[in-house]
Amino acid sequence: MEQMNVKTVKRALTECVRVYLEKDESGQYRLPQNKQRPVFLCGPAGIGKTELAAQVAEELELGFVSYSLTHHTRQSAVGMPAMAEREFEGKTYRATEYTMSEIVDAVYGAMRAGHREGILFVDEVNCVSEMLSAVMLQFLQSKCFGTHRIPEGWVIVTAGNPPEYNRSVRSFDAVTTDRLRTIEIAPDVNVWMEYADRIGVHPIVMSYVRDHPDSFYQYRREQGTVQIVTARGWEDLSNAILANERLGFPVDDNLVRQFIRMEETAVDFANSYRFLRAVLTSEEIDAVLRGENIPDIAAKVAKTAQKRKHDAYQIRWFLMMLFLSKLRAMAAPVAAGWKTGKRGDTQGSGTGDGEADGQQEDCGNPDQADGQQGVRGSLDQAAGVPEDLLRSLDEWHVSLRNVLQFLTFLFQEGSEMEYFISALCTDRRTGYLLALKGNDSFRQIAAQMNRIDGKQTLAREMKKLAAEEGKE
Repeated sequence: MEQMNVKTVKRALTECVRVYLEKDESGQYRLPQNKQRPVFLCGPAGIGKTELAAQVAEELELGFVSYSLTHHTRQSAVGMPAMAEREFEGKTYRATEYTMSEIVDAVYGAMRAGHREGILFVDEVNCVSEMLSAVMLQFLQSKCFGTHRIPEGWVIVTAGNPPEYNRSVRSFDAVTTDRLRTIEIAPDVNVWMEYADRIGVHPIVMSYVRDHPDSFYQYRREQGTVQIVTARGWEDLSNAILANERLGFPVDDNLVRQFIRMEETAVDFANSYRFLRAVLTSEEIDAVLRGENIPDIAAKVAKTAQKRKHDAYQIRWFLMMLFLSKLRAMAAPVAAGWKTGKRGDTQGSGTGDGEADGQQEDCGNPDQADGQQGVRGSLDQAAGVPEDLLRSLDEWHVSLRNVLQFLTFLFQEGSEMEYFISALCTDRRTGYLLALKGNDSFRQIAAQMNRIDGKQTLAREMKKLAAEEGKE
């Protein structure tokens, strides 16, 4: 069976859920529950199966209940036995029935909270104990635990690892396999890099994975010992590094080993981290954002890259990721504040979506130095927007100009600058600020590349962002 990357699987799962939940004119599900095959996501550990299902539920505004069967006993999955009285032909008998399964009860709990439809995600379905194997088969074949069925409107999505990753895996029999909708997932470093860029993974982690794609996902079993590196491991390592840097704690080999369970990769990454952290100090990063000593700092970095030619590629991408993360972090509160202020405006205030598109026509006007005139005049008329928010918008554009000057000193043109310009446009935070107010430095570099028409690109991004705001 052909394997898919996470991005393709997410699209396939979204389509499947929408098909299962489609209703006819009378409000009945077009595909009855007994015809809805449970989805089985089969992929290596740490690839993001649970997160994928949760994202689909969130984006479709559905409920989400998640369970791992390896954490359950037969009693918690099926329910506890209880005595009940039954009457037949005038005689009363005592019979055994079961209380409601903890899992089914959780689904009803989500329904009581307002989610009449949702995704029931059950993990580790192919490595349950012998005691639970019959329960699992009943669930997959009949969509019930014990005597209690999963309510209509809840799509069953299951997950498990291939046998090479888990010795506890049990193969499904032919009958069960024929009742599942199986999707096999494979790691894809490029798809993960898109995700990492979007959520703000640490720049050094992103730079390292980009420079060492073969280290992105690794699995080895030797003499009973498992060594593994996963997408989840890199993301969790990034979170740990960001936290340690905020709190002033060291980032050393021992910290890296806690997440990257392959010795040579852990040591190599720790060495790269120490090296790249020395390329620019925190004080030098702040100086670049303020526009201070840019030629001197750029010359220092260029000298380092010249000495370490085999690391030059990683240095370039690290700097791209570093300043993208800084600019995004600075843009986030400004974009959020401006959107809040704009939503509070009345019609005709000059800050609606249509007016924003009109403002875009002034973006990058050569007669306006970095958009300080003209557009700012329109912004000053925005009702209810505090002066400090307007000042923060100006400061962000100045920082962007300084960063572009620094990167131009180092790189001139190339794939890194193309990536940087594109990433600024497509990010919700920086793209919003660029569309809201022009920046000549940005537009001039984009035009020099002969790849992105800054004005047209930003206009498209503004319309897309406005449409997305309307959905919120």
